[in-house]
Amino acid sequence: MDGLGFLFLALLWAFVLKSYFQLPDQIPTHFNLSGVPDDYGSRYMILFLPGIATLLFILLSVINRRPERFNYPIAITPENAAYQYQLASNLIRTLRLAMPIIFGLVAVSTIGSSYSHLSPLLSYLLPLILGCTILPLIIYLFLATRKEKIL
Repeated sequence: MDGLGFLFLALLWAFVLKSYFQLPDQIPTHFNLSGVPDDYGSRYMILFLPGIATLLFILLSVINRRPERFNYPIAITPENAAYQYQLASNLIRTLRLAMPIIFGLVAVSTIGSSYSHLSPLLSYLLPLILGCTILPLIIYLFLATRKEKIL
């Protein structure tokens, strides 16, 4: 999972840098819930997407080094500590993998809508983002609060 995260982050940077000089001077920077651009900005704004993804990737990497300091939904005991730490670490790794994917989808949508004013991916973007962030959390909470270990 770690390698895939680095790969997607590198692909995000490569895609944005490759597309940057072909973008028009003004690109969409915000979309309404229908996927229609409702705000525009300079094309350099596209560089914020891989930049923020990289910062989040690094932050999640640093946070994941100390799972014993996380806030857990159940009391940590010597018997369940290793299991709970592993589950929490897996959650952070999953979210760390999701960040470049999410920002990549936003970059593809933004760049695509810079040319056609509507990207077909935009209508699916919000459910994809919510699915990539909330679904792993729900699975984690289910596994963390079970009486029996599943791993």
